[in-house]
Amino acid sequence: MKFEAKHVLSVTLEEMEASWEDERYFPFLLKHCSAVQALHVLEAHWQNNCLLRRVRCLPKPVIRTIGPKAVNPHWFSFVSHTTYHFETKVLYFANEPDNPQVRSVFSNQGEIRFSPLGNQTECMATGDISLGLPKRLRFLAPLGEFLIRREGLNMLSGEIPVMERFVQEVLRAPSAL
Repeated sequence: MKFEAKHVLSVTLEEMEASWEDERYFPFLLKHCSAVQALHVLEAHWQNNCLLRRVRCLPKPVIRTIGPKAVNPHWFSFVSHTTYHFETKVLYFANEPDNPQVRSVFSNQGEIRFSPLGNQTECMATGDISLGLPKRLRFLAPLGEFLIRREGLNMLSGEIPVMERFVQEVLRAPSAL
């Protein structure tokens, strides 16, 4: 399933980039984003004017059962592999589930392009979500892809006000100047 989403952040592109570089951002995001239960930066480094990062994310569970079977919240845990190119203003991502069984049937990758709009930043996310379920369960794949897309976009939408708040309270704070 292909997806596309457009958002406008009430921060400049430079402030958005500064947020990503700031080590205080992920703890702030975890504290203020209602869609996320846990975040752990596994790796972050610079390479050729790109910021490469691996972050483990445990979203708050939205699916508690499938029929009579309880769903383990850790089935939704994933590592987000991102590369942000500071020259082209494009972030490439691939989300890899932690659970080997989920990883064997799930794929999610794409890109987010950022454009300055004066004191705001436009974000255009495009990507693909794919569930390769066994033949007897294949009819559930479109519903699963839809639910995963919806929750992923909810996480992305939930991060926007948190980043705006981070910029306001941390980066623009009088003590930060």
